[in-house]
Amino acid sequence: RAGKALLSAYPNTEILSKWEHMDVRPLTRHTITDIQELLADISLTRQRGYALDREENEYNLCCIGTIVRGQTGAPVGAVSLSGSVFQNEKEIQQVADILLPAVNRLSSMMGYVHTSRL
Repeated sequence: RAGKALLSAYPNTEILSKWEHMDVRPLTRHTITDIQELLADISLTRQRGYALDREENEYNLCCIGTIVRGQTGAPVGAVSLSGSVFQNEKEIQQVADILLPAVNRLSSMMGYVHTSRL
């Protein structure tokens, strides 16, 4: 899932507005159902450049995702990789090290000029 990655492109005020219209239900015991927890996770997503889903939608499934930006820098989509639960932070970083450069290239193909890590 790439939803959190897409949300990270928006200001917190807009995320709060979207949250008010969402029907948030826990799918697993790891599902984020608290807006403050979501905003903290979005903050981490912005810092590292990718979102993580650690069994939030389905048990034994993790996902790492990031946004594809268009010419204006606005998100035009997202790319994510899902798989069995990551064993440690090193595995997550290895996947991110492959995913982020690939998505940066895709964003460049969409006309985005990458100036800094977002």
